[in-house]
Amino acid sequence: MGMVRTMKLEFQSKRFHFRPLVEGDIDIELALWTDPEVVRFIAGEVSTAEEIRELMPVVTKRAGRHREVRLACSHRNTNVRHCGC
Repeated sequence: MGMVRTMKLEFQSKRFHFRPLVEGDIDIELALWTDPEVVRFIAGEVSTAEEIRELMPVVTKRAGRHREVRLACSHRNTNVRHCGC
């Protein structure tokens, strides 16, 4: 079996802090993915709270269907948070 590489997927700018999504981000994920006004710009279809809770362990392991990494972003000065793809 091959070696598994790990890399730090966290970075900051003067205004923002980006880090991998964690299961503790469930509240913001629920707020985003169940809001039709948000979802129409990013996915096209609203998810149920149950679907989101079911998917959180998958997307936080960085092993989704396409091996994507979901990031959480927070504004450093205002503590405003956002989770995205």
